Amino acid sequence: LKAMETFKNIVTTEVEFLRISIPMSLLKICQLIIPFLTMVFAGSLGTEVLAGVGLANTSYNLGIFFQKMGYLSVIDAYGPAIYGSGNKSQLSNVIIKTLLQGFVLCTVCTGILLNWSHIFKLIPMHEDGSSEAIISTAILYIRLTAVNGFLDLFLSATKKYFMIQNHGAVVNISSIVLVVVHIIACEILVQKLGFGIYGLAAASVGSRFVDMAIQLTYFFVKRQSLHWVLPDASVFLHWGEMVKLGLFAALSMVAEAMLYEIITILVQFKSLVEIASWVITINVLSIGFACSFGMICSAAILVGIALGERDKTKTKKWIKVSIINAIIQALAFVLIATCFSTKIASLFTENTEVWETFKSTIWIANIITFGDQAASVVCRGVLGAMGRQKIVTIIILIIGYTVTVPCIFGFAFGTSLGLEGLMYGLVTYSALYLVASIILLMRTDVSHEIQSTINRINDEGSNELESYSRLIEQPDASVKRKSIISYLIILLISLVTLGVLAWVSCL
Repeated sequence: LKAMETFKNIVTTEVEFLRISIPMSLLKICQLIIPFLTMVFAGSLGTEVLAGVGLANTSYNLGIFFQKMGYLSVIDAYGPAIYGSGNKSQLSNVIIKTLLQGFVLCTVCTGILLNWSHIFKLIPMHEDGSSEAIISTAILYIRLTAVNGFLDLFLSATKKYFMIQNHGAVVNISSIVLVVVHIIACEILVQKLGFGIYGLAAASVGSRFVDMAIQLTYFFVKRQSLHWVLPDASVFLHWGEMVKLGLFAALSMVAEAMLYEIITILVQFKSLVEIASWVITINVLSIGFACSFGMICSAAILVGIALGERDKTKTKKWIKVSIINAIIQALAFVLIATCFSTKIASLFTENTEVWETFKSTIWIANIITFGDQAASVVCRGVLGAMGRQKIVTIIILIIGYTVTVPCIFGFAFGTSLGLEGLMYGLVTYSALYLVASIILLMRTDVSHEIQSTINRINDEGSNELESYSRLIEQPDASVKRKSIISYLIILLISLVTLGVLAWVSCL
């Protein structure tokens, strides 16, 4: 009977963990499979288009996607703990604040991305003119899909909100619809109508709008059960602590992504076959990150809720469950990628040389994937829920830029290993990142983190109450006027900033 009870507890715990991790993994897989599928259709337009769109997707990840993903960890540090403490109405205020702050960040990042052509000038020109065609394709695709950053910000934030409150159904449905609509749109616009890269861009943007429409429809139908409150001017007050935490998290994501961007730039010095092989590899690594994202979100939400409930035993339990599931998931992904390496490469191109190059480097990619996924669940999931983004950022910067970058350049210019040598640099980073995450976890005092979390959400709650008390003292007309003026100012600043940067990119 005791064994049966233990088994039942294990199954119950695993089901609760997978209840969050599966929808969030599916969400991130679907978000990242969009560029993956785009690459598949781009491959039918030629090797140069494949490389160009791959370069554009990598630039988008570095310029917007990872900043947005990092900044949204503010929700991990506040949302689950607030929900666990029972103050569900305060959760909506945190979501709104995060979206507004993220919108400003995304505006600046989008403008910078529109000027990414200056970075592309660092890429050497091949004698056959292929580099120029690749760069032109990348710049065009970036400009056609510039709105994607804002759409992804909204989609990711609201889906985290749904998952914290156990509304996983809408996340699953909208994520699946996102992929289905994208495939159908690519098939019609690219294959049937022959719109080429314009069709690829339209499918990418259009599928995101459909996903957003589904979420908004669900929200308005289920608004009573989602504990949402109407925003007012208070969401513009007391941004300091949240912005600081979010910027550290965004910096850590960008710093890590920059390592992959460095290889993307350096591989341009290699042959076209190695460039195409790296494009396939980076897409496989992205899918691996998407799979681990569900584990990261589950760890952040469940650990955060336990911290908010002030339950030390439950917090430790979810930390252990998160790590075990991360290891199992990483091993499964590595096995699948190894067994189907040829099939994966054939989805992108019919060039057998690219197949062989990809197969010869997949084992290196698997080592990178395993170490990075396991470490990310600890650092971005468990420690992210505890609000320790600052120390994680410092560690990533030290490991990445005092050890990994010299290794990458050393292998790139000091050896004749080619693409394999560049990837060995990432193996160094992955191994050190994993070791550092283990040390951080071993030195974590759960009781201290519970108290720190309670202090953090209490500060946010008192700030919110103080903001409301100030507003209540004023006439209703004044409150509404200040709310409207605040939103208009943010919108105006964002549009002007984006407009100026877009104008500069066209000079």
